[in-house]
Amino acid sequence: MRAALFAIVLTICGIGLTSSRHHSHKRHHSHERHHGKVDWCSKELKCIHANGIVNRNTMCKYPTESDECTNLVDVQTQQSRDLMLHLHNEFRNKLAGGNITHWPKAANMMEMTWDDEVESVANRWAMQCKEKIHDKCRRTQTYKHVGQNVGRDKDYDFNENSMEKNFKGWKNEVSRISNPKRLIKSYHRGNHWGHFTQVIWAESSKLGCGSVRYEGEDDSKISVDVCNYAPAGNMRSKRIYIKGEPASKCPKGSHRSKRYPNLCAKSKH
Repeated sequence: MRAALFAIVLTICGIGLTSSRHHSHKRHHSHERHHGKVDWCSKELKCIHANGIVNRNTMCKYPTESDECTNLVDVQTQQSRDLMLHLHNEFRNKLAGGNITHWPKAANMMEMTWDDEVESVANRWAMQCKEKIHDKCRRTQTYKHVGQNVGRDKDYDFNENSMEKNFKGWKNEVSRISNPKRLIKSYHRGNHWGHFTQVIWAESSKLGCGSVRYEGEDDSKISVDVCNYAPAGNMRSKRIYIKGEPASKCPKGSHRSKRYPNLCAKSKH
């Protein structure tokens, strides 16, 4: 029986995977969302970091597709968007309701909704086949700080359930956290739990992901999911969420979600 090879790239503060880069012919089906003309190379969409380094936006710096992949295919569909969004909200709803062992209920956890611009930036990075690292500037017109999770599934055949598998890897990092209450109160980097904490970051209300497949040098089949989150989580010394009865402290302009009753949904105007 052939064993599946599975790996996860840690979010923002994470480590990289060892994987080979190669040049070859490629093909893709673009699902990049259109939302009007955006000057991604503008000064406003560059990122200036605390050390003074300035990075161009991912949408400006990188091409629509990379030459560093073999048989690259964009496999994002509306069905897969809906699935990834549901996986996030379902898990956030479970945690906010106090149904994760040792984790207190959350009073202000937002229901996530899909964002086309956030997706476009995530998709652009996914199309570079650089899943061992994170891009440096993924901001959008609306969100200055955007977080990121990357998952990678490697096997001898493409796994139709790779998205669920990658998400499961992110949420299973909960087992690495020995003192949830301390971490909830003040986030800090630690034992490779960054995927999990970004998934449950209360104020992250927008999600956008890119999903691609390509072939490795050893003829392996690689599926990658890049999810971007806005506003970004994993902010050092910040609170992950407010402890309390579910949806009892929804932020201004939001209310208890009907579909996910332990979460806060933004009110429609």
